[in-house]
Amino acid sequence: MNAGAQGPAVTRAGFAALIGQPNAGKSTLLNRLVGEKLAIVSARPQTTRNRVTGIRNLKNAQIIFVDTPGLQAGGGKLGAFMMQTVERAVEDVDLVCLVVDATARDHPDPLALRAVAWYAGPLFCALTKVDRAWY
Repeated sequence: MNAGAQGPAVTRAGFAALIGQPNAGKSTLLNRLVGEKLAIVSARPQTTRNRVTGIRNLKNAQIIFVDTPGLQAGGGKLGAFMMQTVERAVEDVDLVCLVVDATARDHPDPLALRAVAWYAGPLFCALTKVDRAWY
């Protein structure tokens, strides 16, 4: 290789799970992060029932975001299926982003804490709806 030549560019890739309560803003955040409307955004809770994946390409990196159903106790078989979907998503990612609605008054969320209690990777918290929060 001659002195002026550069080696191949290193591209990094990773998976990031977006988890949180129903209507915390996970799908809205996913849509904004990838710059496309991929996930349904609705005022109705539990619109996302399966994992929705969006990819963000950067110059030397690729981030695969995984939008998950809202963390919610109960709900019969559907609720159990959605909780299992969240737990599996957390198992398969490089980092977890806990999406928290800043207007909610029930923090910390025990289901969210349970979902990430054993997770050893990087954990971030994103506050949403801060424009509507007042304390």
